[in-house]
Amino acid sequence: MSKMAFEIVPIEFETVHKLKLFLESLFQLKPNLLTSYSLDKFRIVVEISQQMNTERILKAFNSLERTISQLNEFGCKVPVLVNTDITLSTQQLNRIQQLKKKYIMLFYTKSIHEVAKFCKMERLV
Repeated sequence: MSKMAFEIVPIEFETVHKLKLFLESLFQLKPNLLTSYSLDKFRIVVEISQQMNTERILKAFNSLERTISQLNEFGCKVPVLVNTDITLSTQQLNRIQQLKKKYIMLFYTKSIHEVAKFCKMERLV
């Protein structure tokens, strides 16, 4: 018996407002995603790339903070992974640590392999 393959389809959001509207709609349609049921059903990846200038990186961190705040407002447990291909400053790493204290389902990696595992809904460590 063959295993059904699935395709990971990213949905990119340019603004936090659009993400918030999407999440509100999604959680209305599928309220069980607010619970731990979402751990292996739905995940969010935030990318911070070397192709971003300093201003865009700052915006990405501000957007991440607002997203975490919104997820807390919704009271959900959707896993969020911050992925970067650059070396973050101590201040930026501290911001991620502070956000992790506010939202336990926040993870950080520089490994593209970890991103792939995360997107394939493999167990979180």
